[in-house]
Amino acid sequence: EALRSHGFAYDTTRVNFGTSMEHDFQRVRLPSKSLTYRQINCIDGTVLLASVVEALGYRPAVVFVPGHAFLAILFGEGLNNITRILCLESTGLCRSGGAGLSYEQASHAGLAQFSEHREKLLGNSRDVTRFEIVPIEQSRAEGIEGFGE
Repeated sequence: EALRSHGFAYDTTRVNFGTSMEHDFQRVRLPSKSLTYRQINCIDGTVLLASVVEALGYRPAVVFVPGHAFLAILFGEGLNNITRILCLESTGLCRSGGAGLSYEQASHAGLAQFSEHREKLLGNSRDVTRFEIVPIEQSRAEGIEGFGE
């Protein structure tokens, strides 16, 4: 709710910085830039929320589905033993008719997306070329760190 009160605008700019096969890659703003300029797209908002969630001691993950990203908070050990998952639609931080989504609405929207894509994210028909859950802790263990300011 505190982040939503910053009045973020959704950045509809479609600037791609490279393509590989059917995938487009988009530059991600650092959380400090998102806060300064109050503009985000789905990945910027997800990274910002993941930073906050990680600082609070939880296990955030970025969920990638075709053309979109949203936040998951994982409970349990590893991807194969998730005991509970909380999802948030990060674009809910943006003004939508002047208000944006409430926490409950953003949670319902995120969980609906996760449920829609669950089989391709975690099930027998898993499709890691287009659907992926990337736990931040796993990325850190693999040597991926955030950029310094």
